[in-house]
Amino acid sequence: MSKNFRSKTSRLLAGALLAQTVLGVPLYATENVDTVASVDAEAVAVLINESTGLSVLEDGRYKSTIDVWQEFRDEDSMCRNFIPDQIVVNMVDGVAELSLYILRSPSMNGYIFEDTIGVAEYLDADGNWVELDKTLVMAEVGGEMQECWQLKVITDTPTVQVRAVIAAMGYTNPAFRVIIRDAVEYIGAVDILDLEDGLYQASTDIFKEFADEDSMCKSFLPSNLEFEIIDGELKSTLYILKSPSVGSYRFEDTIGDVEYMNADGEWVLVEKTLHLQVVDGVEQEVWKFDVKVNDTEIYLRAVVEAMGGTNPAFRMLLRDAQLVEAY
Repeated sequence: MSKNFRSKTSRLLAGALLAQTVLGVPLYATENVDTVASVDAEAVAVLINESTGLSVLEDGRYKSTIDVWQEFRDEDSMCRNFIPDQIVVNMVDGVAELSLYILRSPSMNGYIFEDTIGVAEYLDADGNWVELDKTLVMAEVGGEMQECWQLKVITDTPTVQVRAVIAAMGYTNPAFRVIIRDAVEYIGAVDILDLEDGLYQASTDIFKEFADEDSMCKSFLPSNLEFEIIDGELKSTLYILKSPSVGSYRFEDTIGDVEYMNADGEWVLVEKTLHLQVVDGVEQEVWKFDVKVNDTEIYLRAVVEAMGGTNPAFRMLLRDAQLVEAY
């Protein structure tokens, strides 16, 4: 288990927007929920039911299959088709921290109900309905990327009761049960605490926030960088293109505030300066900024005016670190 799991979990909860972007107007953060991240190909799914509860899971990050059942009957809810089949589950001290997704404009009987989801709530451990924050993202539901509301939920049982106001149903709020059926643990990230103090060079992957798949922001940043390790802390200077291109279209001067997530799971606003840097073999104008973290998995987000002023998040993973100079 990663030594930095707790800080990673707080990062996951703090990051409201997901990492991958899609070209179009508007652009949104995106998560492919069915392939949320890499899991060990030989890992065996841990089966979960009401008898076992979540106690069979150690602290860690898992991919889980879910059922979406009616509130009082063990049958699919009409909301089953509104929600992905798999979710990410983060376990900390026997408590699951998870993200749910529900279609913003669900389809029923061949008719699309535009922007019909209102206030969403879940039933907490004390039996109280608690309103959930909603974040608009793109997620895969029914095999295609669609606009969804992301809902963050904490539970100590495998069954979570959720309800949402649906305008197309006369503004009623039908409840349904989300039931965690199994869990497969993700492959852990590299821990920089294994690195001695010194100056390093590394290649990078730029991944979606929750999926080990390329973010569209990959082309915004250099593919190699230098970083220092001092007393278990990583310090590095990063760069992001001032005017990135997506496909064949160039977005001029579109990057606003840039933030990174620190060891406490807090977003830190950086001070950025304009600089010339080689990105993808071409010298271009970039915003230069410094980060200090305690993991080789760096969470970043930037306001992108071309994306409606949203600030999609993504991860920079350092690969093949080579010691340049020992301290």
